[in-house]
Amino acid sequence: MKKYIFIIFILLFLGCGTTGGIPEVNVYCALPNNNDIYVFEFPDNQDNSNFIVFAQTKINTRVYWSSPDSFFVYQDSISTRTCIIDGITESDSEEGIAENIVEIDSSNIGDTVKVIGLVYGEDFSDDGSRSDTIDIVINP
Repeated sequence: MKKYIFIIFILLFLGCGTTGGIPEVNVYCALPNNNDIYVFEFPDNQDNSNFIVFAQTKINTRVYWSSPDSFFVYQDSISTRTCIIDGITESDSEEGIAENIVEIDSSNIGDTVKVIGLVYGEDFSDDGSRSDTIDIVINP
């Protein structure tokens, strides 16, 4: 009888393993860094520009990108607010690195913009997420 109780204990606590879990995420970019604030030098005579940001996390994990910063795009007399970054990318299967493009408009010059990378648990059953934010100064 003790043998059966031991087997049940093993199956319940060890055999089932753990599911879910929220992976860590670390957002960064290849721009110069000054006291934890990245610096982007906006190119002369350009209306817009871009650069790449990265997120280090667990392999094959979706990274959700966002920012509170935006700019307006004008087309056919209609203005549309465009976020500097959005979308979902998946980290690679080798190093766990995801990447996305930040679009900057000349109206962002002089601003400090934020880029947020967010991950959820593996099976979305977790009640939470983890995120990391970087600040980027847009210099003329």
